[in-house]
Amino acid sequence: MVEALGSAEEKPLRVVSGHRDTSRWGVLCFREATEPEWSAPLHLFQIETQKVLRFRRKIARTKSMICGAIQEMVDNIFDHSGAPQTGAVVFSGTPEHVDIVVADAGKGILASLQSNPTFAYLRDSGTAMQMALQDGNSRYGPALDRGYGFGTLFRALNSLDAGLRFRSGDHALEIAGRSPSLRSPHISQKAELRGFVVTLRVAL
Repeated sequence: MVEALGSAEEKPLRVVSGHRDTSRWGVLCFREATEPEWSAPLHLFQIETQKVLRFRRKIARTKSMICGAIQEMVDNIFDHSGAPQTGAVVFSGTPEHVDIVVADAGKGILASLQSNPTFAYLRDSGTAMQMALQDGNSRYGPALDRGYGFGTLFRALNSLDAGLRFRSGDHALEIAGRSPSLRSPHISQKAELRGFVVTLRVAL
């Protein structure tokens, strides 16, 4: 196990990574961090993530795009969750696939979008997630140049075999297959979950 930037008590952010047999993993917890504090640890986390993205064909640009999508989702924690201290990012990689999770225990997608009058009509988390995943939709409203982070993620996964699961409130939205997109999402009702969790599994 390797721990960077001190212990949890010494620093507001913590990056831990390690490996066992053929698997590698890493964790980044945000705690009470501000933007200047998390930029460097997030960069370190992205470097560790790229190490496990060992695709069988040369698609180096895809690695950068996936890490860029991670950055966008982390930005969302600070911009939209209302509880950035609860944020965490995790990756776990094997020779067959990589799992990446970005999560927070904030207000959730429905409450975030409803804070803008444009989306006040939304009544359930499943519909809210489907709306939030479309380019240009965020609590800032469609008129501003915001809300393109998930589009970055979908573009990064173009031509890859991947599964995506979005979880917020009492719903889950799942997409899987080659070049996953919003064309055929599976939305289901679940037990109530505070915050927002994005889970990505990509085959190598």
